[in-house]
Order: sequence, then C-alpha cells, then structure tokens
Amino acid sequence: MVLAALLTLTALCYVLHQSLYGWDEKRRAQNLAEKIALNVHRQCRTTQDEISRAQEGRLHRIEEILKRAGALTLDDTSSEQWHLTDPRDGIETTLFLPRLLAGNEWLGKSAPGPLIDRIRTSCGGQIAVYQRINETGDLLRICSTTPQAARGALLPAKIGQGQTAPLIDQLLRGETVHRPGRSEGAWVLVSLVPLRHSESGEVVGALEIRTKSRPLEKLARRIMGLRAGHDGYVFVLGAHGEQRGRYIISRDGLRDGEDIWNSLDTAGRPFIQAIVLRSLALPQRAEKDDPAVVFERYPWQNPGERHPRHKKVAITYFEPWDWVIGAGYYEDEF
Repeated sequence: MVLAALLTLTALCYVLHQSLYGWDEKRRAQNLAEKIALNVHRQCRTTQDEISRAQEGRLHRIEEILKRAGALTLDDTSSEQWHLTDPRDGIETTLFLPRLLAGNEWLGKSAPGPLIDRIRTSCGGQIAVYQRINETGDLLRICSTTPQAARGALLPAKIGQGQTAPLIDQLLRGETVHRPGRSEGAWVLVSLVPLRHSESGEVVGALEIRTKSRPLEKLARRIMGLRAGHDGYVFVLGAHGEQRGRYIISRDGLRDGEDIWNSLDTAGRPFIQAIVLRSLALPQRAEKDDPAVVFERYPWQNPGERHPRHKKVAITYFEPWDWVIGAGYYEDEF
C-alpha cells in the first residue's frame, strides 16, 4: 500500500514537472519570437533613419533644380490624350489631361527632357514623373527614364474598402515618401517627392527617384538570416495595395514577390489574411516605444511531413514601409 502511494506520488510529481516545464518552454519560445519581431522592427526604424539622413542632400539638390526650372503649372490651353488600365479591375480608360509644365518644359515627353536629365545627373538612379488626374489623388506616370516603366501606368490612390493608400495619403499632404522596393533583383529606395502647383500650392504630381540602397540590402540579408528554432524563420509581407499579401522578404529570399494572400492552412483557414489584418489592427504607439505584438497560431504541413504541426507567429507592423513582420516557429521544437 505504501509502495502504491509512493508510485502515485511519483507519477503526480512527474506530471506536474512536465506541465510546468512544458509551460516554461512554450513561454520561452513565445518570448523568443516576440523579441525577434521587435528586433526586426527596430532594425527597420534604424535603417529608415539612416536612409532619411542620406537623402537630405539629394532632396535639397532636387528642390534647387526645380526652382531654377521655373513655375510648375498646368497648361489648360493644351491637353494630351492618355490611355490607361486600372490595375485594380483591368478597366481601360481614355482621358485628356492638361500638360504639366516646369517653366516652358512639358514633363510628359516620351523621351525625358532637360529637366529630368539634370535631376538624374545630380541624383543618380532612375526618374519618373507622375501627374495627378483627379481629386481622389490617382497618379498617372507621364515620363520615365526606365524603358520598361511604361508611360500611362496608373498608381491608384484608393485601396480596399475605399481607403486611401498610406503612400498617396502622405504625398497629398505634401510629404516626401521613402519606401523600399525591388528593381531587377536589387533593393532600391523609392522616393516620391510631391510636385506643387506654383500658384495654388496644390499637389499636382510627384517625382519618383529609384536608387540602389546598400542599407536595404544589408537589412534584408540580416532578416533572412534570423531563425526561431530549427525550422522557424522571419518573413515580411506587404499590407496594402499591390503588395498586400505578397512576400517582400521570404525564407532565404526564395519566394520574394510571391502572392500568398489566399494561402490556406491545413484547417482550410486563410491564415495569411488573418496575419495581415491582425497586424493592421494593432494599436500604434509613439516612435520611441516598442510596437505592439500579437500572435497567430495555425496548423501547417510541409511537403514530406506525415502530419501537420502547429506554428505560432509573432506579428508586428512597421507602418512607414507598410511592412507586416512575422517571426514564426513550430511549437514541437520547444
């Protein structure tokens, strides 16, 4: 009888130890993923600050070049016909726009004129000019130094549910916007500079400058090198517009640019949509504070595995770049 009691007590102690130990391991794994997500967010902020400081001189040169070019106006006496396709629904439209002038130079020529050449010589990279086509803030590309960047491409102001794209919203407020981008496999900084009408002060267009960015290259490599457990990793998704639900940074960079918005977990749930939407619902905090983090748990079965495993992702949102940052791990590895 004593032996039976001892065996029962031993079994209870074992169960209690395993429960507490398992709980500690789960907390440790969750804390690790949260720390990784927060660290990536801080690195993004540091890289953003570095980029902004480096751009100050370039933006000052652009401002001086535009001033010397003369008044920025819309020539209502001369209009141009444009054919465009809305990327949101594929609808084709023909419209007539007044010419956007800098001094006497029309900025919508098929071959970039002297003003664009001066800006490119001063700043490097590739240059494009966009003209605002309506009150909503839709932008039409009217000139580009990149042959494959077609004139007539539309940059819509509105995204899902009638919301204004964060990038366009900032631009229409007269703010210069810097965002990471990709060009021919390389990381580039995309800067959008508002073009204001010389008389009304209204934003009537934008100047886009794309330059290769070593800080962004370094940041992407650091993110791709992070791991949580054996098979866990860090990823970045887009949250709005054309990049919504697309891999911006994937594991080892193998799926960068891939649209996974409609991906389903093994339970048939659109887990990527849940990750993006939960990130956008996070409360925004002061810049000096760490951002909010939320967790998403879902079952996932990789090719070659016999059974699904539960994966947990620490999620945060870097609003200046519209990046959803996720640090995921498999629970059975902890």
